[in-house]
Amino acid sequence: MANNSKIKIKGYSERGVIDALVYSMYEHEELAKEFINLLVPEVTISESDKITFYVEQSLSDFGDPDLMILIGKEKNPESLIFVEAKVKTWSNNWSLETEWKKFNDCRFDEKNKRKLGKITSNLFRQLRMKKELMEHIGEVKLDGYRIPDARLQGTKNGKRKIGSNGVVQKAFADISKVEKDSVYYAAIVPDSCENLEKFKNDSEDEFVKRINFVSWACIEKIFVDNKDNKDDKDSLIKIAFEHNKGQIY
Repeated sequence: MANNSKIKIKGYSERGVIDALVYSMYEHEELAKEFINLLVPEVTISESDKITFYVEQSLSDFGDPDLMILIGKEKNPESLIFVEAKVKTWSNNWSLETEWKKFNDCRFDEKNKRKLGKITSNLFRQLRMKKELMEHIGEVKLDGYRIPDARLQGTKNGKRKIGSNGVVQKAFADISKVEKDSVYYAAIVPDSCENLEKFKNDSEDEFVKRINFVSWACIEKIFVDNKDNKDDKDSLIKIAFEHNKGQIY
């Protein structure tokens, strides 16, 4: 992507930074491998592997992940990573402990509709929704799947489906090729590496143990300190981090 010194792009919040990250990786392939290795060290990428990023791809009743990453052969991907990114508001702190409590306190009933609306963007709810999709993909394809977990039911208490939208169907067909044991879950959050490690180590929840938590600070270090971006004050990713300073972390 050519650098135009007369134009600057300032993306807001996690969506703006994710967009900048993806464009930077499109320009610098080595950054994509570093990024994926940071998110999920277990995933290996060979020289012949293709990497496909889906940004804010709708999965209909199962939500819109901030980022999906498919890795492997073009027609036979071997790994899939669901990524959700969070920022803190300008005036408030953000913590995994608070998010986890909100998720576990949520039980839907008719009187609870307003309260439920506030947790639809909860980190753990979003990632668990993708887990339910991938682990019951046969039922989703057949006639939809009703999630029994009360924390996930929400206002839609019946079967969740992918629907008939052609673009959603194409993405769903792509991710359906990956075996469920090769699906990974990552969260980019505004918290310190020490807190992330402690939260995961202290948790007794099986799914929480599967999530790879990454601090925005670690992401910034990889991208902003990259040799191609370090001295470029107009790089898209450097502008994105500077613009969102104070709420990224």
